[in-house]
Amino acid sequence: MFCGTTLIANCNEDAMILAVDSKGHSENSGKPVPPERSFKKCCVIGGKFAVGTVGMIEFIKVEYEFEKRVTEWIETEYAAIYPKTPARVATKFHKHMSRAIHAVEKGLHDEFWKRYPDGKPLVKYVFAGYDEGTPEFYEARFWFDGKQRKILDTPFIFLDVPCYIGNTESIRKIDLPGIEWERYRFERSVVARSLARLPPCAQEITLDAVARINVEAYFNDERVGGTVNVIVIERQTDRAELFSF
Repeated sequence: MFCGTTLIANCNEDAMILAVDSKGHSENSGKPVPPERSFKKCCVIGGKFAVGTVGMIEFIKVEYEFEKRVTEWIETEYAAIYPKTPARVATKFHKHMSRAIHAVEKGLHDEFWKRYPDGKPLVKYVFAGYDEGTPEFYEARFWFDGKQRKILDTPFIFLDVPCYIGNTESIRKIDLPGIEWERYRFERSVVARSLARLPPCAQEITLDAVARINVEAYFNDERVGGTVNVIVIERQTDRAELFSF
C-alpha cells in the first residue's frame, strides 16, 4: 500500500485546477518509493473533468491502482452518463471506485485492524468540473473502521476552494519565506513557457500551485514531491488539460 500526497484545488475567473505531487511511500515500511517510481495521482475525464487522489494509490493484494481504475471506468461507463454535469459524473465515479476500495477489506489481516481501532483515513478523491460556467469541486472520503473491520465512506460532497490536502503540519509552512523564490524560479522557466497559451489568471493559479507543492515538500516527512501534475480546466473552452512540471 502506497501513500503520501499533497493536493491543491483552486479556481479563479479563468480556470480551475487540481495539482498533485507524484511521489509516495510504503505504508508497510515507511521507506520512500525508489526515485524512478512515480505515481499519476490525477486524471482527465472526458476532456472536461478532473479527478485527483490523496492517500492510498496502490494496493497490490486486490489489484487496486488509481490510474488503472479510472481508465477502466472511462472506457466502460463514462460514455453512458447523461447529462454530464460535474455532480452526476462524480456520483457515478464514486460508485465505481467504491467497489474497488471495498475490495481492499479482503486483503487486510487481523493485525491490521487491531492497529487502527479508532479508524484511519484510507483515501480521498477530489473531483472538478464546470457546470454551465460555474466551477464545482467535490470530495469523497474512505476510511478504516477497526471496530467494525470495515471500510466506510461518504459520497461526494461540495468542496470549498482554495483547498490544501495533505500533511497538516507541513501545509501550514507553505507560506513561509521560500514560496516567492519558487514562484520566481518557475515563472522564468520552461514551465511558464509551456503555459503561455493559457489565459493570464489560469497561468497564475497553476504557477502558484506548483510552487506551493514544491515548498511544502521541503517540510513534509512523508516524502512527497517529485513531478507536479496539474490539470487545468479553462472556463471559456470547458477543456481540461494535464501539465507536468
